[in-house]
Amino acid sequence: MPSVLYYVQNLWGLGHDRRAAAITRAMIDIGWGVTYVSGGFSDSSHGLRGAQHVSLPPIKSGTPEQGGLIGERGSAPDTNYWNRRRHSLMETFESAAPDLLLIETFPFGRWPFRRELEPLLDAARNKCAIVCSVRDILEPKAEDRRNRQIIDLIERYFDLVLVHGDDEFIRLDRTFSLASKIAGKTRYTGYVSAAAVARSSSETDGRGEVIVSAGGGATCTPLMRAAMDAAMKDGRTWRFLLGPSCPTAVHEFLKNKPNVLVESIRLDFPGLLGRADASISQAGYNTTMDVVTCEVPAVMVPYQGMGQVEQNLRAARLAEVGRVALVPEADVSGGTLLAALKQAEYGQIQLTAELKTNGAEKSADILANLLKTRFSIQEQI
Repeated sequence: MPSVLYYVQNLWGLGHDRRAAAITRAMIDIGWGVTYVSGGFSDSSHGLRGAQHVSLPPIKSGTPEQGGLIGERGSAPDTNYWNRRRHSLMETFESAAPDLLLIETFPFGRWPFRRELEPLLDAARNKCAIVCSVRDILEPKAEDRRNRQIIDLIERYFDLVLVHGDDEFIRLDRTFSLASKIAGKTRYTGYVSAAAVARSSSETDGRGEVIVSAGGGATCTPLMRAAMDAAMKDGRTWRFLLGPSCPTAVHEFLKNKPNVLVESIRLDFPGLLGRADASISQAGYNTTMDVVTCEVPAVMVPYQGMGQVEQNLRAARLAEVGRVALVPEADVSGGTLLAALKQAEYGQIQLTAELKTNGAEKSADILANLLKTRFSIQEQI
């Protein structure tokens, strides 16, 4: 039975962990053993189906305004803290003795973590296959030097780069200028998404409601304030789902409002969407895939702070093909949300989108073929 060591590092959201957990389940389903190593604060809440889970001393991003990294005591991780993580990671690698090392995001991102990942890559080289797992859209690097460093690491260590997107929708070269240099190692898996939920489900939560969500919630304040204003002018129930990083102030201003339900983000989120009248959300990877697969009328308000382009590019592309109504974050208000909601529910929005959404299963297939080829070559030596 092939074994995999899967390294995943969340910084403030939930998206990387949820996507990686789905890929882990797909590998478990084909009979592989998986050791799932995570180092964030809110990891592995999405079910790993029997995979061994190893938690490193946690690190997360500071607030969007402050930036920086924070360890378990609320201060920046010092040398000893990083050494603890590196020691635990290397021990796990030696114990797992994997046939495949799968690393989420790095070297396209998570650059501060190279102090633990480069030693891991050195240890893994010539011992196992090494693959990078990355989402559809990257945050472009301001320096050409960084892009060249990324290419150097991929050429030196990695057998493949799995891009969890649809190359007919958004290609890697939209946000990584040197993508052509690694084209021979790049494989598009399609989007990693939850299974579609029938809108005729017998469950009642969400039925006839407007669902408002923002993933982990660290950057949700402008959207939530505007959605509350819109909810006060709409006769339906509005259900607000608040992620673990949602600011306390958001919880406070949503208290005791008529026609408003407030709760923590739910694991059955796709089911809620499948029964809802409409969705209002940001445009993170997983939320977008839930909206697409559940075929719910949707308004997206992509996060654009700190110069980030990921969510805006994804939402703009969906709006371009007529799948969602788009409200720029700078323009969000109760009025703009209600106008966009009307467009989504009664306008020319197409509830189906021609996207490849079997990314977890396709990832497992690609990795299986990689190991089959690798084992075949080893047998011939």
